[in-house]
Amino acid sequence: MPAPSILAREHRQRLTALQNDFRDSLGRIDGDDEAAIQLRAVIETAAETLGGLAEAFGDFAEGDEEAWAD
Repeated sequence: MPAPSILAREHRQRLTALQNDFRDSLGRIDGDDEAAIQLRAVIETAAETLGGLAEAFGDFAEGDEEAWAD
């Protein structure tokens, strides 16, 4: 099993890639009806959440947060 910091970096990379995929998909939503607007909002919220998770894993990997200090 890899060291915790290596695993955390791998998760950060995957989450960042997924966040980018979500944001890229925003341009593929057609229309300005209520359903399209709501879907854009859900996708943007999901992308922001993924970004926060990626940041948390990155902070853990780098030991940047006091909560993760030994």
